[in-house]
Amino acid sequence: MSVKTETRQGPAFIVSEANGSRSRETVAIKNGQSGVLSAGTCVGVLSNASGYTTYDDSDPAVAYGLLLEDVDATGSANVNAAVLVRDAEINYSELPATINANGLADLAATGIVLR
Repeated sequence: MSVKTETRQGPAFIVSEANGSRSRETVAIKNGQSGVLSAGTCVGVLSNASGYTTYDDSDPAVAYGLLLEDVDATGSANVNAAVLVRDAEINYSELPATINANGLADLAATGIVLR
């Protein structure tokens, strides 16, 4: 019998969020990323306002939210993606990467609480 392994599914990291689509927005992820960005990746807006990219505390200097889906922005065009940006509880251990203290503070300021 073959073994099947279930992978993490989309926004499985969400514990709760506001009703309707209040917690979510659609943003343009900057093209030319080095690989597919996983759901739960922390993103921030670039200082030149040319799009959003993976948060790293330098540029973008402010964490904006968490991707709700895997995003392939390796091509030559920006890609629209749904992002969790406010009023939500998150299971921190389910995120694909750690977020530094400044990023956690930025998210907390928008009402994203990491448990």
